[in-house]
Formats: sequence, structure tokens, C-alpha cells
Amino acid sequence: MLLQKEILQKAGVPQEDIQRLEKAWDAYQAAVSNPVRHIPNIVCTGIYNAGKSTLLNALCGEERFPTGDVPTTKAVAQAEFGGAVYIDTPGLNAEGSDDQEAQAAYESADFIIFVSSAQNGGIGEVEAVWLNRLRDHYTADSLKQRMVYVLTHCGQIEPEQVAVIRNKTTADLEKILGFAPDSIFCVDSVVYQKGIAEDKPLLVEHSALPPLQAHLAELISGTGETLRQAHEAELNARGKALLKQVGRCKDYCLERMANLSARKQQDQIKAMFSRTKEMLTEKINVGVSLYGSLSLSGRDKSFEGKDGSSLKRQARDHMRSYAERGVSDAHKAIKQIFQKARQDYGTTGIDSEYFKLCSTVNQLLEELQVSLGQHGIYIQAVEEIAITPDVSEVDADLSRIADNGDYWSPGMYLNVNEDRIEVNQYDNWYEERGLFGVVIKKPKYVIYTHNATSNIYKEISDTFKQQVEEARDSLSSYYWNPFLKTLKSETDKRFQEMRKAADASIANSQRSAEKPLREALEHLAALEKEISQ
Repeated sequence: MLLQKEILQKAGVPQEDIQRLEKAWDAYQAAVSNPVRHIPNIVCTGIYNAGKSTLLNALCGEERFPTGDVPTTKAVAQAEFGGAVYIDTPGLNAEGSDDQEAQAAYESADFIIFVSSAQNGGIGEVEAVWLNRLRDHYTADSLKQRMVYVLTHCGQIEPEQVAVIRNKTTADLEKILGFAPDSIFCVDSVVYQKGIAEDKPLLVEHSALPPLQAHLAELISGTGETLRQAHEAELNARGKALLKQVGRCKDYCLERMANLSARKQQDQIKAMFSRTKEMLTEKINVGVSLYGSLSLSGRDKSFEGKDGSSLKRQARDHMRSYAERGVSDAHKAIKQIFQKARQDYGTTGIDSEYFKLCSTVNQLLEELQVSLGQHGIYIQAVEEIAITPDVSEVDADLSRIADNGDYWSPGMYLNVNEDRIEVNQYDNWYEERGLFGVVIKKPKYVIYTHNATSNIYKEISDTFKQQVEEARDSLSSYYWNPFLKTLKSETDKRFQEMRKAADASIANSQRSAEKPLREALEHLAALEKEISQ
């Protein structure tokens, strides 16, 4: 089975998750395809001049691997002895191509002898880099079973210093790998070879190489079971790591499907329809509007003088004139209001209230359609609402109401309100000289018309308001309310059409959006099945 990245990419799985999954898949496939061998491969690695080749020659008892003061191992060299295949790699810090050779050797390693010179005082920077690569290539348990760590050139350092370096190396390995091998072998290959050549057992013992030989022999003797366990541990660990990445990708797909949930989207759409419904209701539930008012000025006037009778006649003349002007102004105001009403409610053109309200409703429905599109719900535009009521009798109705205004004559307003004239007499207000120079004290008169004219204004205004309300009732009952009823019906019809289309679009988009996610989940499930088998 192959990992099909394009399926995950179509589902929108983040690229970094796909890359991690691919890396885990490749590692798992490598572990699966790597067969368990009965003769182990032991790879010896380390930086240049760490003593790898010398160590291998000492272990096998003859010069099978080239040595020198300059890098001599340019390619991977190998030799079979002692029940294993020993592989010598180029120095890790020699050349870039040598690093590639060493990296390739790790792929076939059953055990790894990591060689470090004790003369360096601990793990160097290049060694740390390669130890990190080993940690990334193997699991911790697998690497712990495979690695044998050797400090060389220990015969050239004071014994107590060797112990210090070994302890430091142990601590460094803990930091880098997360563990340290059970034993770090501190040896000197040159001392061992000299002891063998000169038949000096003490030198052989002093080289500390025999314990390493015994350890390797033990590993090799139990190689079948050891390799099987290492392979099984590697396979299990890689499988778990792969399942973790598969689960990560599955969680992403499931979360996206939850976010694409039709219920969640329907809740959003329901809220949009609800808001539009409220706005439509507010716009449609509007009454007839008649524009204009009656304003009568100059009604407050007072008269002051000596002749009370003359002043009262002036006050009566003012009231009669005020009433006459008020009736005239009321007729003019009614004419202006009704003229505007004829334009608004007596026609059905673009300036009429019928056309304007239909346009407002159509605009709200169009805005709803646009909002749905912005949320990925695409529906066809509904047919525009165009209602043209029969308004042929509006002019006649308004003319009748205007002609039937129950206004009195100016004289009637005067007669009814004459007793509201307020006469104030102030006695002995001023003096006049009569015959023979006799001083006569006479009164002063002040006459107010405020109460009278205010009542005239009220009576004319009441009649004016009755005409306006009668016109409003007539327009509402015979023209506007029937129009609104039809408009509500047509609006509800289109509203339901849009809701039905939106629900269908949600279902279609849900299926389309879920398709790549479902395909990705099916592929990931197949990967899980592959791993479990």
C-alpha cells in the first residue's frame, strides 16, 4: 500500500502534518522491509582519527582495515569474523561524501560501535550531531539495544582522568540520547596489539579490550533473539509513531467535518433569515403617512385705550379676521396634504409609496441572497415583487373629504367665542380737565383676545385633524391595507422559496465539502489497518 499525499492535500490537511506522516510512514516501511538477519552487521563509526580501524583490526586479530594518520577509509569497508560482519565507515568529519557513506551504513546496522577518542575529553560537536541523527533514526529502546560505546586511546591518559572522561561522556549521552549505555568501554587498541605481538598478558589486560570482546561475543551469540527483539521493538515503535501521525491527520479531518456540520451552518442561516424577517416585518407593518400641518399665527393680541366700546369692536374685528384667515389656511393645508397623498397613494409609479415599499422589500431579499452567497450558500434570485393596486378612486375620495370639511363661517366662530373676550377696566387711571377747569378722573380699558382666539384655533384645528384622519382611514381601508396584505403574502412566498433553496444548497455544499474529507478518512483508516496487520 502507498501513502497517497494528494488525497490528504485535497482534504486540506496542513502540509506540516502530511510531511510528518510521510516521514513516519517511510520509517515504518523501512522497519517492515528490513529483514531479521542471523549474522549481524556491526557498524563501527566515529570521527576521523578516533581509532575505529585500529579497534576493528585489534578485534579481528589481523590487519583487515586500513589505518593511518590521514583519512584512509574513503568508503565503507567490511570483514566477517567472529560470527558477525564488521563494517568500517569513513570519519564523520572527513568529507561530505564520507558522511553519506556513514549514513547509508546505519541503514543496515544491527549493532553500532560508536568510537570516541578519550583524548578529546568528551563528546565533541560533530559527534553530538551524529548521535542526534542516530536518535532520530532509531527509537530509544532500539538504539539502547544496538549501541556499544567505546572510548579509545585510554592507555595514553592517566587512569583517574579516564574515569572523569567516562563520567562526563555518560552525562553527555544522557543529554543527547535520553539514556546512556549500561557500559562505556575504555580501551586502548595499540596497547592490546602490542601485548598480543609481544605475548604480554598484562598489556592485553591493561588495554581493557577483552571485556569489549566478551561483550560483543555475548551480543553475537544471542544475535538471533537480540536482533529479533530489536527488530520487533523498532517495528512497534515505528508503528506507534505512525499511528500517532495518522491520528493527528484524522483529528484534523474530523474537526473540519464538525465545522462543516450542516446543523452549525443551518443555525447561521437561520439567524440570517430571522434578521431579514424582522426587518421585513418592520418595513411592511407601516401605516399611511400624510405630510403637512396647520399653523395659525397672530392670534394673541390685546387692545388698550380710553373707549371701551371702540376697543371691544376692534377685538371682535380681530377675532373675525383671525377665524377667516384660519379657515382659509386650513383649506390650503388640506389641499397641500391631499396633493402629496395623491402622489404617494393615488399613483403606482416609481414615486408612489407602493413602488417604494416593494423596492425596499426586494432589496432586503436581494441582500439576504448576497449574504447567503458570502457564507457559501448560492441560490437563484427570486422574482421581484411588483404590486400595482387599483387607485383610480383615490382622487375622488380625497376631493370629497376636502370639500366636506365641517368648518364654520367666521361670524359663527366669533359668536361662539365672543364671551371669551377679556375686558379689564382700571378706574381713575388718568385725569382730564372738563368745563371750568374741573379735573375729572377717568378709567382705562385693556382688552385681551387670547382665550377667544385660542379656542377658535382649537376648533379649526380639530376640524382639520378630522379631515386628515378621515383621509388616512380612507386610504388605509381601501388602498394601503389591501396592498400590504398582498405584499405580505408575496413576500412570505418568496421568503419560503429562498429558505427551501438555501437548505438544498447547504445539503449540496455539505456533500461536496465532506467528499475529500471522507476520502482522506478512508485512506487513513486503510493505513491504520495496514499497520495493525
